[in-house]
Amino acid sequence: MRYFKPSEFACPCCGEGLDHMSQELLVHLDAARHMAGIPFVINSAYRCEKRNAKVGGVPGSAHTKGLAVDIAAQGSRQRFIIAQALMARGLTRIGVASSFVHVDVDKGKDQRVMWLYD
Repeated sequence: MRYFKPSEFACPCCGEGLDHMSQELLVHLDAARHMAGIPFVINSAYRCEKRNAKVGGVPGSAHTKGLAVDIAAQGSRQRFIIAQALMARGLTRIGVASSFVHVDVDKGKDQRVMWLYD
């Protein structure tokens, strides 16, 4: 990976991370970061079940399967740039919050969706 360090994908609870991450997601993420031209700061990537429960993640979260990341976003312009680059790479499961953009490649869930976090 050109733009990310393995430590950015580690679960803060157990330290596991990069080995659990989807290679498909990592390739797209690196390319999207290049296209966006702005840093992608990973807030959350792989989560063990304990960490997922602690942060209020849903059971079966794509994070627990290494299929998702949350990218920090400060303001509407950054959210737009991040989401635009992800979609340009063909990533179609995107969640938008005030402070981050979630993206995942969980093929077991509905595709071509964008949702908002309360």
